[in-house]
Amino acid sequence: EPLEESIFKAQDILYKNLQDAMQELSTKRPGDSNPKTSGTTSLMEFCRNSIYFASIDPLVSKGIATGNDLQQYTIFDAGFPLLFAEMPSFMTSETRKARMGLIQSLQSSQTYQHFSPWMKARLSLLNNVPKETFAKFNLMIIVAALSNSIPAVFWTLYNVLSDPKALIACREAVDKVVSKMEKDRHHFTLKELDQLDVIQSAFMESMRLYQVMFVVRDVKDDFIINPKAPAHDQYTLEKGTRIMALPNTAHMDPSVFESPQEFRYDRFIDPSAKCPKTGSLLTNYFRPFGGGAHLCPGRKFIGYETRAFLALLFWKVDMELAPGQHPPGIQMRRQGSSVAHPDRPVNVQIRKRAT
Repeated sequence: EPLEESIFKAQDILYKNLQDAMQELSTKRPGDSNPKTSGTTSLMEFCRNSIYFASIDPLVSKGIATGNDLQQYTIFDAGFPLLFAEMPSFMTSETRKARMGLIQSLQSSQTYQHFSPWMKARLSLLNNVPKETFAKFNLMIIVAALSNSIPAVFWTLYNVLSDPKALIACREAVDKVVSKMEKDRHHFTLKELDQLDVIQSAFMESMRLYQVMFVVRDVKDDFIINPKAPAHDQYTLEKGTRIMALPNTAHMDPSVFESPQEFRYDRFIDPSAKCPKTGSLLTNYFRPFGGGAHLCPGRKFIGYETRAFLALLFWKVDMELAPGQHPPGIQMRRQGSSVAHPDRPVNVQIRKRAT
């Protein structure tokens, strides 16, 4: 129930933001004989603006869901890899300033007044923690959520827009669900979102391609890695050894995923699909959210939020890549720390969908 409430709230925010964006596009400019009905925008900026507000309000507090906070987050996120790499302070002054601005916003009475149920629960458990320390904890939650969800939504939308078959399949799936909805309803239930397996598959496929994050663990006791295959070597790991695993190696293994460099929007539609090499479920090799005790707690929220956001877009607007766009690469400086970010802007054209 809390998950459905959060997704409903996120959809309300997404719908309002989309209405505002389309209203701005359709506003008649001075000297124009006809109102403008379409426009071009940065896809990454569009995703960032939408996902920031739709995530922060239900997960943290609407007290920090402001335009100024979004600007501070954007500055902080851009410079985060430099902080992560412990670069000299003269290279990170703007990033540190933005971080402090977010920490201050997280301590404001407005933020506390509108804490989400989850934040209120955290506060009750950590009520002895100093206010600034609690704000820093919450900032890292924001970073963990947005630094992955924003680019994940970007890549899913970019890949679908780049593949005509994928776009048609996603739009047909959404139209089928919408045709059974009550009139004047503008959000999807979790049950309805579960029917959009083609969008979920496209999201998983994008995560397979662009989730490049190390999983770091410390060995607590000596043990031997003993692979089941007899031809494989054994390895002794001593207590205190630090292991850095990269799930992306499995994601790009051609013996597991056929043509791993290709985006195949329907790769994960069949939940019973098997790995041709081992016969195990293909999803067993899909590890974008970690595993074990450290499995990402927000994985269901981002999965449903992505489906809801894309479903809303495919339902309400026509969107296509602007002419002259070239496939973006990835920012190498972020490798190992989050879902890859694009290394160049990608523009899209957006207009109201004909009904």
